[in-house]
This record gives sequence, structure tokens and C-alpha cells, in this order.
Amino acid sequence: MSALPSFLATGLATTILAGSSASAAGTDARERKQVTCADTRSFTILSDGKRAQVIWADRHATLPRKPSSLGERYESARAALIIDGAFVAFVPKGNSSWEDCYVSDVRPARYP
Repeated sequence: MSALPSFLATGLATTILAGSSASAAGTDARERKQVTCADTRSFTILSDGKRAQVIWADRHATLPRKPSSLGERYESARAALIIDGAFVAFVPKGNSSWEDCYVSDVRPARYP
């Protein structure tokens, strides 16, 4: 398992310690998850078990899945994402302010 870049490790450690329950279960089905965070911020995750595309504001990032004992972990040089049940930790590079994020809706998706 590769080490997280320092900008991701700091934001994820803070977010994960705030309230995640460990779950090793993942998903192979194509899904569209709507995520709602503090301050009424939100983003969308399109995932297929091998990768996740995160869409927020006017940005997006495609993140390959990484091995993890803590839910589903996706990571690239642009961002890191952990989905653990309804809890979501999301840290785009240079912005660790996404807090208290939870899945608010799940639907089948036509992705990739």
C-alpha cells in the first residue's frame, strides 16, 4: 500500500477521526451517490468499484480504487476519497475543508 501524499494525509486523518465506522464492504455495481456536507455543500460520486469520479462545483476528478481496510478508498494526485457506509471523507488537493459529509441519495448510474 502506498503512503498518502502529505496534503491528503492531514485532511483525511482529521475527517476520519471525526466519525467513521470501519467497513470492508465495497461495491461492484455502478452507482451514483449524492453527498451532502456541512455548510450545505454537496458533490456527486459516480463509482463502479474500480474507480470513482467525483464531481463538485465546476470541477471533477477520477480516482482509482486503492486497497483499504477502511471502507472504499479512492486516490489520485488530485484528491482522496473514502466511503464508509454513509460517511464520506473527501479531500481535494489544497482543500481540506469538506466536513461532515454523508451519502444522502444512492441510485444506479450509467457510468463509466
